[in-house]
Amino acid sequence: RARVALAEAYCREGEDRRAVETAEGVLKDIPPHFAMEHVRAHQALAVAYRRLGDHERAGHHRRQRALYKAKANARAAAR
Repeated sequence: RARVALAEAYCREGEDRRAVETAEGVLKDIPPHFAMEHVRAHQALAVAYRRLGDHERAGHHRRQRALYKAKANARAAAR
């Protein structure tokens, strides 16, 4: 969770390459029960890639963010 926050901080500071490196590394390590961390990581990646001019990857991460957000909302509604 802290590494996702670090990626978000890099985005806020305009260090987009570092945000991408951090968030990409985090995605494979996030446990499934931390669904909102996936959402936050994909959001940071979408913002960073958009600023770097890679609109294809930015779009991919926006779609992934929407998918994980829908899954998290479905889990919350099932409780």
